[in-house]
Amino acid sequence: MSQYWQNEAWWDIAISVLPSIIGFALGGYAIWLGFGDEKFRHLITENNDNSKHSPYLEVSATFAHFIMIQLLALFAAIIAKAMNFPISKIQWLQDLFIQFNISQTLIHEEVAPFLYAFSFLLFIYAIMTAVAATFAVFRVATWFDKYRNTVAKEDSDKQN
Repeated sequence: MSQYWQNEAWWDIAISVLPSIIGFALGGYAIWLGFGDEKFRHLITENNDNSKHSPYLEVSATFAHFIMIQLLALFAAIIAKAMNFPISKIQWLQDLFIQFNISQTLIHEEVAPFLYAFSFLLFIYAIMTAVAATFAVFRVATWFDKYRNTVAKEDSDKQN
């Protein structure tokens, strides 16, 4: 994908896509925080297997990571767009580069592509974290399914 981030204004896509994904992620996180009944939430917040964190906290961390990476990617895209200008148009910046003997070519051909590559990688990673969040939601759905089936079986056994 190097041709894309080296030659195109890739940040426009990131800036247009990420706010929607962030809103969706925040909505999903809010739903997750209120998901299930009190017994189910109590069950998944217990830490029975001597692991460091409860399942509830692990899924919450997945959502928090998902959202934070997206926010960082959005910030990087905004910075990349803001920094895409010829240095010669800003006199004080050009003077600073002359004072420190820094070539504009070095900035435009060496430094900027490295920063664009890192920012674009962050954007792609932000999109890919959606996979982790999706599997976290699926994992919760399987827990809830198992929980509801167990409760239904217990209720059925009590009635018999």
